[in-house]
Amino acid sequence: MKSRILAAYFMMAVFFVFSLAVFVAAADESGYLSKDQVVNDDYISAYQTVDVQGTVNGDVIMTGGTVDFSGKSSGDLLAAGGNIRLRGQNDGNIRAAGGNVFIEGSTGKNVTAAGGNISLGENSDILGNAYLAGGMVETKGTIGKNLKVAGGNVILAGTVKGNAEIMSDQVTARPDAKIGGNLTYYSNSDLNIDKKIVAGEIIRKNVPIKIRKDNSLGVFLGAQLFGFLGILVLAYIFYKLFPKNSRDIFRMLLEKDSWKMIALGIFAMIVIPVAAIIFMITIIGMPLAMVLIFVFISAMFLSKAIASVALGHVINVRLKPQEFTQSFPFMDFILGYLILEVLMLIPFLGQLAAFLIFLWAFGALSKYAYDGFQKKTS
Repeated sequence: MKSRILAAYFMMAVFFVFSLAVFVAAADESGYLSKDQVVNDDYISAYQTVDVQGTVNGDVIMTGGTVDFSGKSSGDLLAAGGNIRLRGQNDGNIRAAGGNVFIEGSTGKNVTAAGGNISLGENSDILGNAYLAGGMVETKGTIGKNLKVAGGNVILAGTVKGNAEIMSDQVTARPDAKIGGNLTYYSNSDLNIDKKIVAGEIIRKNVPIKIRKDNSLGVFLGAQLFGFLGILVLAYIFYKLFPKNSRDIFRMLLEKDSWKMIALGIFAMIVIPVAAIIFMITIIGMPLAMVLIFVFISAMFLSKAIASVALGHVINVRLKPQEFTQSFPFMDFILGYLILEVLMLIPFLGQLAAFLIFLWAFGALSKYAYDGFQKKTS
């Protein structure tokens, strides 16, 4: 459980850094759904500021520098951004990742959240389980089933009707905290806690040196969903902000020699890190080295998004001929992403194929960026 929560936390933290940089480019834009508006479909909003106050009869996907949800949703709610505030009524699951995540509303199912600071407010009401990971995690309100937490500093102040499982060396339990089942905590030192707040047993387990396997399927699936959501949001933002550039890159992938793109991808994978190391040697070149490293990491995430769309398009176009349009190709992305994930499950040959597809996209992205730089400097 611990390793998977922390892995999800780290993965979404990296994605958050990149997505935040993208949102800076989209400053002064906002996505607003007023109280009297009703959307009878899934609602997707990607802006610097997202404020949803209306009713959505479907899933809600929000990403931005500041994300605020105070409306109603009949489906799942997925949010990624700098500051996230979820105060509305949601009938499905909540998946959130960002710098600061504050949940105050009600949730019909489970909550999975990762970020710098995670807070469940006093009025939060989670009918299912809560899976939380962050630098500081505070749980007020009510959790209908079980709580699982990994954090640097954990504060228990609400009601957990089921069991609580905590990985942290700094755990504070306030007098109003209540745990209806067992409290299991992972630490190499005893926890100073009032036994009256725990209805069941208090169990201490030493932090294992090796990663142990467990049956926390919900947490594992939550981590996988975070990965899918991160790449989906990234692809959607890029396509939305740079529609012409996106279509040009996809056409380059489909029209140019694939092996040439793969070779360019290998070349870029070697040259960019080496150049960054060389710049690091000099004090003057350090800022440029940091920029190169950031661009390199960002391009790797973006390449998987591009590879998913392009691969899915190759399959779909054989079934039904179609051209890239202004609308984001969701079906292409989903099909391509699933194919890549399945390939990664196949030892060696499948993983090699998935890596070559990634290099295919990374090479096309690198060539497109280089060609654009040459045009501007010539």
